[in-house]
Amino acid sequence: MKKFGRKKFLALGIVLAFSICGAVGHLRPKMSPISTFAPVRFPERQLILDAGHGGEDGGAVSVTGVPESNINLAVILRLDQFLGFYGTAPILLRDSDISIYDPGCETLRQKKVSDLHNRVAIIEGTENAFVISVHQNTFSNSAYHGAQVFFRTGAESKALAEWEAFLEDYDRDGSIIAGIGNEPTGFEDRYGFYQVYTQEMADKLEEIIAKYGLKLHRWMEDVLPETWPTAVGDFFKENVTPYSGYIYENGTFRFDGDAELGAGELKGYGTIEYQFSRSVKGTFDDVVLNIGDLSDFEEWGYQTEDGTSVTLGLGARNRSLILADLGDSFVLVNVLTG
Repeated sequence: MKKFGRKKFLALGIVLAFSICGAVGHLRPKMSPISTFAPVRFPERQLILDAGHGGEDGGAVSVTGVPESNINLAVILRLDQFLGFYGTAPILLRDSDISIYDPGCETLRQKKVSDLHNRVAIIEGTENAFVISVHQNTFSNSAYHGAQVFFRTGAESKALAEWEAFLEDYDRDGSIIAGIGNEPTGFEDRYGFYQVYTQEMADKLEEIIAKYGLKLHRWMEDVLPETWPTAVGDFFKENVTPYSGYIYENGTFRFDGDAELGAGELKGYGTIEYQFSRSVKGTFDDVVLNIGDLSDFEEWGYQTEDGTSVTLGLGARNRSLILADLGDSFVLVNVLTG
């Protein structure tokens, strides 16, 4: 849905602008008129703003009891207002505390799956769309805030650490990107997934991947929930539900989902939410799953029936991790709530 409340302010602004121009015209009749409003940006693309969760699905909850959905919505509404001053009219997938599921959905799982399907349908049905989706994670230790990144050993993790350290100190005041504005940079084809907008950044990234013998991602596509059981196989049982996600050209992929733990010893435990990630070795990947403070986790090893060694971690508020090195890739399951 598009936001139209801004039109009232625009109309008022036009009236005031004409009044001011008229008054100035009497004082300086030879003054040339100038444009007072920003031009419409991104004429060839449609921006979509997605405030994650909503309605019955509050998402993560802060230690003070604030649901993630409210924070996501506040960020999106503020961003929508800010973009309006630059002449951009984004589509908002939600502008209030609602979930956009189909009529007839009864359980929370049905509503969440339907909501995600509908969001994807809106995005895929919008020509030349690009999306900003806002989500939050919660941490039990208030000493930590903002973005946090943790790295494993290995070429891929070391390369990521060097790249993040470079970005931390590069263009700190945003003056370079501000000077570029919305114009194409010429780096989109090779570096479209890596926040590169200057030659200096491109040179640094090339230096890092050459140092560690890595390649760059070339393409990515969205994957709908019904496709994941084919890709992941035995991970999905009757009570495990995948949501939408994405996959890269080399088989690296990520998706979210939930699982109903209601059988055997876990009967009555309830629903958990998880993130599933597979990172194929040999390619530079700058997307990570945020797991919070590692000191909150108790760690131990486990071996599956087929002999695969798995690292298990149990953290505060029943958060947990399952991590496996499969030789050609790393697999991480990050349990968020439960």
